[in-house]
Amino acid sequence: MNSWLELAALLGAAALAGGLTGAAMGALRVGGGGFALALLCQMLPAAGAAPPAPAGFQLCLGAALLAVTLLSAQAAAAHWRSGALDVETLRRWAPAAALGGLAAGVGAALLSPALVAGAAGATLLAAGARLLLDDGRAIAAPGRVLRFGLGAGLGAVSAMGALGGGATYSALLARLGEGETRRAAAGAALGALACGAALLPLALLAPTAAAPFSLGAVNLPAGLAAAAAAAGAAPFGARAARSAPGGVIRAAAAFLLCVSGLALL
Repeated sequence: MNSWLELAALLGAAALAGGLTGAAMGALRVGGGGFALALLCQMLPAAGAAPPAPAGFQLCLGAALLAVTLLSAQAAAAHWRSGALDVETLRRWAPAAALGGLAAGVGAALLSPALVAGAAGATLLAAGARLLLDDGRAIAAPGRVLRFGLGAGLGAVSAMGALGGGATYSALLARLGEGETRRAAAGAALGALACGAALLPLALLAPTAAAPFSLGAVNLPAGLAAAAAAAGAAPFGARAARSAPGGVIRAAAAFLLCVSGLALL
């Protein structure tokens, strides 16, 4: 395929996946990154911009992680400007989040694409089941060692499924009694950190993808197009779901995560 035609197909497929993801993120509030990953795994090969799964999975994961990192960082910056982002919360959780995301990225870069795709699918299934079954019961604040383990584990989960921090850190902070705005702010920042850390090994250690303008398994045009389209579509999804009951939104998000996970297995 001509390189310019290939780039156009790549951008179109990524933008379509990003637009659908943005609408889902706006409506459901959590789990949109996992949906982006599943969509990219279908749309990039269909457009001829990536090999069919599982061979092209690393490219799709890199694009999804880049998009989620940019969107999460944008949300975190907005929370910072409003004063909702608590520095002490970041200090407690950020090192572990970065380490967990980095570990997931190393695994995604070095292990076989089929194994990584299976791990991502299982991650999304588990995230969907947790969202559906979580009773929201308050838990005691963990000690330093347990907190670091939880933070690293959630960082790995956030990165492996390209989930961001809404379905992971925000959910945990809710059970720890954090207010809605502050936990959303922390979740965005920690999700950006975990997913951003995972991008480094995918860019530096993974084989370079055939798609144009790729750095390792991270394709910059695909990630940027998906992020821009998602940011533009999110307000429409939010308006559409404004009057929907919280239980319906929660069930829909859990269903979407489970379907996305099954699509990757």
